[in-house]
Amino acid sequence: MSVRFPLAQSCRACLRSSRQAQWRLSVLHQRPFSATPRGADAETASSANLASTGSAPAPQPSRASSLPLPSSPPSSEATAHSKLVEARELAQRQLRHLLATLDSSARKQAQAFSAALRALEIERKLREAGAKINQATGYEEIERLRNGVAEKERALLDAREQAILLKRDYTERVKLRADSQREVNDLLQRKPTWNGPDVLRFTELVQQEHENERAEAKAKAEMEAGEEAVERGFSDLMQAILERYHEEQVWSDKIRSMSTYGSLAITGLNVLLFIVTLLLIEPWRRRRLVQNVEERLRTNSQQGHDATQAQLETLQHLLQQTQASLDAVAATTAGIAAPPPAPPSPIPVPETPFTPVFDSTSPEAVAAASSPGSTETGPSSTASQQPHSRVVEQALAAIEGHEVWAAGAAGAVGGIAIAALVSLLGR
Repeated sequence: MSVRFPLAQSCRACLRSSRQAQWRLSVLHQRPFSATPRGADAETASSANLASTGSAPAPQPSRASSLPLPSSPPSSEATAHSKLVEARELAQRQLRHLLATLDSSARKQAQAFSAALRALEIERKLREAGAKINQATGYEEIERLRNGVAEKERALLDAREQAILLKRDYTERVKLRADSQREVNDLLQRKPTWNGPDVLRFTELVQQEHENERAEAKAKAEMEAGEEAVERGFSDLMQAILERYHEEQVWSDKIRSMSTYGSLAITGLNVLLFIVTLLLIEPWRRRRLVQNVEERLRTNSQQGHDATQAQLETLQHLLQQTQASLDAVAATTAGIAAPPPAPPSPIPVPETPFTPVFDSTSPEAVAAASSPGSTETGPSSTASQQPHSRVVEQALAAIEGHEVWAAGAAGAVGGIAIAALVSLLGR
């Protein structure tokens, strides 16, 4: 409501000022700018009167001859019209500026109001969520006992204040009775010298003595009742505190047991995931890694074999060309001195067979080892295959071992961290 009142007042003021500006503009716009002088109007009226009466007018001095005629040139009308247009534009600009200011202020106030409403809604939802959590965990009973303890404390304070007042009243009653008894004793000591006022005072004191005795007994009973109320309130407060402490201990034990079971469940889940990883995921990853390595080895060996074969063919072609050139030169030199001998036989170039390097676990290596012709291969090819396959196997074993240990360590550390977090939240 405090947001809407200033906005409504400012809107009313804006409308009032705009209406006043429009009224002034309309008045300025409708005001006649007459160029006819007042003297001419008077002469026209007099001529009309003479025409109606038919008599000659009396010679009178003309006002037109005595007074100068007012003139209204067209420039004054244009100036007035331009001023009117400027005033109208100024009023419209002020009105637009005022409306824009009001609109922006209203938007800001609406945004602030909506933000406050959202904050209140979020707070209400958080309270509802907290109440539901307390109801689910059993903390609602502890809240009720806590409120009961606060009420018992307030009741005990009120009872103590009431007991103090009653004790003060009882003390005043005792003091009043003691003063009355002291005065009675004084009168009794000088009984032989009594006069009329002393007798009346003694009678009045005896009557007040009975009244003071009854009032003192009543105040004493009320004081004792107040002290009993204080003791009863104190015992009720202690009982409420004990009940609250007992319920809090039960709730904390329950939450601690739940956190322990939760920690055990999370640890068991981590162990299960670790076992599943070792039994299912790690063998699959190992097989996939071995397949990828074997495929890469096959591809690399095939590419090396093709490159070596191409180089050997190129070298053999170059050797043949060189041999032909040498034969031609020798034939030319021999034809000059002697008849041409028989052409020499070409120098045979032994071809070095290429032995591809495969993994010992690949099907090609197993087939080559089981074939009968495999025994005829030289020791150099076997020696070249065995170290390579041994290095590959050692690398694969090291990679698999590190991955298994890393996965196991990560699972164990995660389980311990989650169990510790759950136990801390439970406490």
